[in-house]
Amino acid sequence: MRFTFGASNNSVSVIQTSDSTAKLATSGSGSVSITALGEGVTGTGALLVLPRVFLNGNSLLNGIEAGDDAGCGLISLGQGFCWGINNHGQLGARADSTCFPENQTTTISGDSVVSAATPCSLLPIRISRDIDFATIASGDSTGCAISIAGRAYCWGMNSFGQIGNGQTGDRAQPTLVTSALTFNSITVGGAHTCALTTAGAAYCWGADSFGQLGDARVVHSTTPIPVSGGEAIATFASISAVGTDGNAYCWGSNVFGGLGNTLQAAFRGFPQRVATPK
Repeated sequence: MRFTFGASNNSVSVIQTSDSTAKLATSGSGSVSITALGEGVTGTGALLVLPRVFLNGNSLLNGIEAGDDAGCGLISLGQGFCWGINNHGQLGARADSTCFPENQTTTISGDSVVSAATPCSLLPIRISRDIDFATIASGDSTGCAISIAGRAYCWGMNSFGQIGNGQTGDRAQPTLVTSALTFNSITVGGAHTCALTTAGAAYCWGADSFGQLGDARVVHSTTPIPVSGGEAIATFASISAVGTDGNAYCWGSNVFGGLGNTLQAAFRGFPQRVATPK
């Protein structure tokens, strides 16, 4: 039996793919009725087409974020997209173009100099069709996101283990962070990542040359370790890191006074409470 398909909304195109199937392409949003006619019998179905716009997020969840050389964002239904440079896999998907020939990479192969254009995408491309995300973050050539189920995924540059999968080496696809914990927010720094569990505990992984993992060891880690020591409290309200007591806490490099207190030291490997504003 051959069916003929139609749509009630002009912004929806019906593309017949076989005698009995069709796919839809839409340039708008809203309610639409789909009809199927076969041997004089008509069937109808209703669909709600959601707008493909980036979400605003809230105080805990990022809907869109710009990193050093790539940006990432979420649209409805938890679909994640990234755009920009992809020389370390920071888009989380295969780049569809090459850009910026003046920045092409050069390598030596035997007696020859080999130049390669920089892979990139000037338009947002979807990072995964298998995972729906609640929040997303982009840093220095590394991206991360929290799934609807609370699992952390990262991709891109992984020279210090900032992807958190127990290994080093770049990853071009979202890679599950090695942890049984569930998270509700995540942020990506220069070469490290921090996330907040649903219970309010802070964990970090990656580079720790300046104490940016917050556990006072100053040792790189390829898997999440808990932020602890110093003036840390039990739980945080956000990974930016505001404690549940309302105070702000910082750790890591302090070369330019980034810890926000009167301490004159190159870095601190454990949380320091930011001084009260004057």
